[in-house]
Amino acid sequence: MATEGLYNKIQTAATGFVLSTSPNTPGTNEVDADRFYSYLGPGFHMSWGHKFFVSTKPPLQKPVDGPAFIAHPSGMATSLQTWETRVTNSCVDVQQRGSS
Repeated sequence: MATEGLYNKIQTAATGFVLSTSPNTPGTNEVDADRFYSYLGPGFHMSWGHKFFVSTKPPLQKPVDGPAFIAHPSGMATSLQTWETRVTNSCVDVQQRGSS
């Protein structure tokens, strides 16, 4: 695949994954778990970051699977009136086939 095509594919997938954590209906606090799960592959695990912050929060120190990850914003949503997810910047690394 040409570098530009691969770049666009990674960028689209990364942005879609981040936006999949948006509320099911804008202006509500309903998590759209089905949309989030549609981006996960078998064996998905996520680790929390920044190392110092995580070091101060024992519940965030172990990698989590999809259901455990989606439980996190679902639990926080009950304390929020609403929330919104925005992608303001991203970095695509075609060589590593990833983004941040």
